[in-house]
Amino acid sequence: MNAERYARQHIYGAAHRATVSVAGGLVPLVEKELQQLAGGMLTPDRPGFEIAERDGRIELRGIDYRALVELTLRLSTALDVRLEIARGKAGDRGELESLLRGAPWEVYFPRGARVEVRADSRGSRLYHEGLIEECAAAALAEAGFQAGESAHHLVIRLEDNRARIELSLAGAPLWRRGYRAAFDAKAPLREDIAQGAIQSAL
Repeated sequence: MNAERYARQHIYGAAHRATVSVAGGLVPLVEKELQQLAGGMLTPDRPGFEIAERDGRIELRGIDYRALVELTLRLSTALDVRLEIARGKAGDRGELESLLRGAPWEVYFPRGARVEVRADSRGSRLYHEGLIEECAAAALAEAGFQAGESAHHLVIRLEDNRARIELSLAGAPLWRRGYRAAFDAKAPLREDIAQGAIQSAL
């Protein structure tokens, strides 16, 4: 596969789906912040994208990759922004492994990189998250990558026997931005929750 051509066609030139993960109770505030940011994007010539809440998460549909990166940089009340890189059936181990083997890992990770994998399974026959993570580690190893602690975070999310493979654009949660590092005092709240409290008081 020509990674550069794939990136131009399937990443920069396509509309994407993404998930914005949110701390409990902050969904309305994050939706409001997303609407405000969407109305004044710095990235030029952005088409509109859909914002929808589902099961405590916010889904973005039809969004440009550059707009996703901008949202990741500018969101102050969210935990993470995750780009969906593949989706498909995962009713059994074979279907999951096939989906994982078909993912274009080399486009998203540098050659030989370590990738941290986390699984989340709800309402699926494949419920053992450790097994799901093992399948992902095997697929990464086949492609020349390693599973392990890393700045590259991958989430394998199963719901109703379907899987979504999502890449964290933030890496570590967004509340670990390091704002506290400039001060000696320790903040009593995480940054996303503190910002949510400020926004709701305005």
